[in-house]
Amino acid sequence: MLFFHFILQNGEENVIIGIVENTKGVDPMKKSFALFILLVALTVGLLAGCGDTPDGDSEHDYTATVIAPTCEAAGYTENVCSDCGDFYISDITDALGHDMQPIPDKAPTCTEDGHTGGVACARCDKVQTQPTKVDKTGHNYNTSVVEPTCEERGYTVYICVVCEDTYNADYVSAAGHTWSEADENGVKTCTVCQEKVEEKDEEKDDDATTLPTLIVTYVDVGQGDCILIKLGDCDILIDAGKPDRGTAVSSYLKSQNVDDIELMINTHLDNDHYGGLPQVLDDFVVEAFWGTGFQKSGSGITSLLKKVTAEGLTYHTPAVGTEFVHEGLTLTVISNGAGATNSNDSSIVVMLKYGEFKFLFTGDIGQKMEAKLVSEGADLKCDVLKVGHHGSKTSSTAAFLAATGAKYAVICVGTGNSYGHPTSVALNNLKAAGMTVARTDLHGHVTITTDGSELVLPDTLKGASTAAADIGVSEVAITLDIELINQMLKRRYLAVA
Repeated sequence: MLFFHFILQNGEENVIIGIVENTKGVDPMKKSFALFILLVALTVGLLAGCGDTPDGDSEHDYTATVIAPTCEAAGYTENVCSDCGDFYISDITDALGHDMQPIPDKAPTCTEDGHTGGVACARCDKVQTQPTKVDKTGHNYNTSVVEPTCEERGYTVYICVVCEDTYNADYVSAAGHTWSEADENGVKTCTVCQEKVEEKDEEKDDDATTLPTLIVTYVDVGQGDCILIKLGDCDILIDAGKPDRGTAVSSYLKSQNVDDIELMINTHLDNDHYGGLPQVLDDFVVEAFWGTGFQKSGSGITSLLKKVTAEGLTYHTPAVGTEFVHEGLTLTVISNGAGATNSNDSSIVVMLKYGEFKFLFTGDIGQKMEAKLVSEGADLKCDVLKVGHHGSKTSSTAAFLAATGAKYAVICVGTGNSYGHPTSVALNNLKAAGMTVARTDLHGHVTITTDGSELVLPDTLKGASTAAADIGVSEVAITLDIELINQMLKRRYLAVA
């Protein structure tokens, strides 16, 4: 008993001494057994590292980490010694199992699909059955009419009662002021909106500030359209003739000090209108591009679309009523070709307003689109009309010309073209409407300028019409003098002075 008492009470060094000092006279067999027990105890102590036990009564520094159970895996507490890495697991918890719940139904909106049905676990991402897709409902539009005022147009606004999406339609022109007689102080009052203005006398008018000069040039590109609108450093280009006219158009633009183009418009996808535009896109920086929404195919059209994209532009079809505004100039979309059944009628039609004057550009629209615009009450009143479709017999109806009320008309047309443009039908209608006509096949570039209060016309538009309105195109030459015939023989298309 004395031997075991030493083992329990003393450290390993004293145990060995105890064995040496207290085993005299003891049976050798017992000595050997005691030594064996001691060696086993020492070995176990060395292997145990810190010599600690899970109950925390010795030297291990355990940190407990709880692993929560999931739907599919059990949880437990993991105890790890920060000194030696010894660990043990306790408090094992069974897996919870999935908690399957119906997926909440999502009602469709005006712009997004919804869904119904489906079952998924409320705790994890497991889906037992997929929900059924429900298509979006579409807008539920309501209408509200905004009446025109003296200075602003009216329109019908369509408002979705579900998501408040809106769009405007049915634009109505501004009514314009209705002025009363001037009172004793020379003040006139609008009887509609009560705006007051002081009546100007001639001396004040002389001092009035005029607008910068607007220059509108109907560029001679042969059988095709090309119009340059220039106001200071703002340049708008409408069409550019056929593909072989692109370089000549670029040269002309450079001669007019065009450094970039703020707005390029391709009225429609016929090559006597879009053909030269790819070259112009190569030669100039273009800030915005408008094009018809009517689709056609062809290598030239593909080339144009690639050029537009390469310039970082968007091929944009503007809505009716869209405006481009710059320092007193307003360019308004009258028609974007919506509902057209042919390329010509899909032409973008725009109205240019500057000061007191208006210019209407019609692309190649024909009788059907002309009638549509008249019946819809489109604002067609203008001072200068670009005649539709080069003076074709299928355009320039009497009703349409009357609706414009224009005093002057310009026909973009090529000398000796195979179509017989301009036709006697169109010329006679223009004459009957009282319009003075200029033509690029007879007069080259036709340029009109204005400061907003006065229209400066080329000589060809100052007197009687030079369009020979009573006769067909083949007979036009008999009305010309010898000097003009000589000029025509010497002049090349798009010759730049």
